[in-house]
This record gives sequence, structure tokens and C-alpha cells, in this order.
Amino acid sequence: MENSERTMVVAAILFVALISDQTLGKKTGMNDRLLVNNPVKEKSSENSFVRRGTIVFYDDFSSGDIDPKKWSTDITAVGLGFDIWCPESNNSYVKDNTLFIKPTLTADYFGDEIFYNGTIDVRKVWGSCHPDYGPESCVTHGRQNRPIMSASLRSSGNIKYGRVEVVAQLPKGDWLWPAIWMMPVESVYGGWPRSGEIDIIETAGE
Repeated sequence: MENSERTMVVAAILFVALISDQTLGKKTGMNDRLLVNNPVKEKSSENSFVRRGTIVFYDDFSSGDIDPKKWSTDITAVGLGFDIWCPESNNSYVKDNTLFIKPTLTADYFGDEIFYNGTIDVRKVWGSCHPDYGPESCVTHGRQNRPIMSASLRSSGNIKYGRVEVVAQLPKGDWLWPAIWMMPVESVYGGWPRSGEIDIIETAGE
């Protein structure tokens, strides 16, 4: 299936540009304002062709906010570690034209009692739960509750073929796991990781 071959960037990033050899707006239902008809020419020799591309997604965060037309936040009580992914403004925000993703303590939001007999149901707290990680990751109890809250942002742009450019500064420190991924738009072979993943970068805070 054609759609299963398209990818989506999920990133803790400062700048993203997706460059494709074809305009995908009509096929993907993207907002026309995200499409920039800006041909990109690559150097060519006598024996090569000149490739022309179209920027299908771009954000430098100069608007001062996380644009909900360009980005969505994954919400799950169980991230890929000991964290919760949530849309709280303390965990993802724009400052000085820069996107920040910042971990905070779960106890600061819910209180210490949450780790003894409390329940975190992200659907009740934030209104939804991302389906890729399964229903068991939407509700946790007591000692299952994760001690850290953070964020995972997912772009609205997607491509089948093309080039991805990212400018990002990754944090250093213990217990950090920053990552920039390309994920399938449709999970045709099942939830993560069955339908694949392309890692642009992933590091253990080194």
C-alpha cells in the first residue's frame, strides 16, 4: 500500500524541513499553507540529471508557539522508558524561536501519593491516548506510574521519498534518551515497532 510507505517525523527538534520530489498536499490532506513551491536544484554534471524538489513541511518555530496544524503530541501513560508523554506546557514549549522538550517530575503534577495507591488514566487527564502503544499503556496504577513526565511531538508532514533536514541540540546527562524518529503513517503490520521505524538519531544522553 502506498500510504504505508510514507513516513512521519516524531521529534524533539529545533528545525525541520522535509523535501520531496513530488507535491503531496492533495494525497495527504495537508494544509496548503504548509506547502512551499520552492524548487531545489542539486549540482549536476554532464552525465547526471538535475533533481527538483518541493518543500512539503517546514517549521523554524518563529511563530513563538507550537503550531497545532503542524504538530501533535503523543499522549501515553507509558513512554519508551520511565516517563509519561503528555501535552503539558512545562514539557514542550517554544522560547526564542526554539522548541524545547523538557522532563519534569510526575510528583510535582500529581503529588507523591500517586506512587502508592493512585491511578493515572491519560484519557481522563488529557482527553486521549496514542493508539500505537496499546491500551495497556493508557492507564497505570501505584508503583507502575512513571516518575517522569516528558513529551513526544509528531509532525503533520509526511513523505514517501525525499530528504529530511533537522537541526537539533541534544541534551547530555544521566537518564536522558532524546531521539528523532521517522514513523509509519499507517501501522499496517501492527503497533510499534511492528510497522517499522527509521532512527535519524537516538542517544542515551551522551
